[in-house]
Amino acid sequence: MKKSRLIYDKVSYIILLIVGCLFSVTFGLFAIMTIGDAQAADDGFLEFCIAVTVVGIALIVWGVLKKRLVDTYKRYMKVLNSNSDATIKDIAVLTNSTEEKVRKNIEKMIARNYVAQDTFTIKEKVEKKFVTVQCQGCGAKNVVEEGKHQECEYCGSVLYGE
Repeated sequence: MKKSRLIYDKVSYIILLIVGCLFSVTFGLFAIMTIGDAQAADDGFLEFCIAVTVVGIALIVWGVLKKRLVDTYKRYMKVLNSNSDATIKDIAVLTNSTEEKVRKNIEKMIARNYVAQDTFTIKEKVEKKFVTVQCQGCGAKNVVEEGKHQECEYCGSVLYGE
């Protein structure tokens, strides 16, 4: 885990929220007060206030998105710390999310350098398929993984899982 990037994002989302709220509230109020003032409207002050209010709202949204990603990272790490063999499906179930969303969030976390790609190993469970094969040598039935070969349990003949 790269704590410095995570700490940076924690601090930055707080700053973004504070600055965004200040801009939105202050210049939003100025905009409301200037609506009835013809001279201020002619000077372009109203447009300026509206533009800064929009910028403030954008900063708030950006801060909220950063906070969500940090919180998501914490939830995923809690799951992985309690079960290091957790799969994407396990994380999705435990965080009440979809597998697709978990994959997307993990990609974002790797891109944001919260974790290195090789340290965030989440293994997918691979469903193995087995087939019942009758041995050509002794006629016994054996269960063999599909696409693999193994020896017959009774006579040692090679069996193919086809």
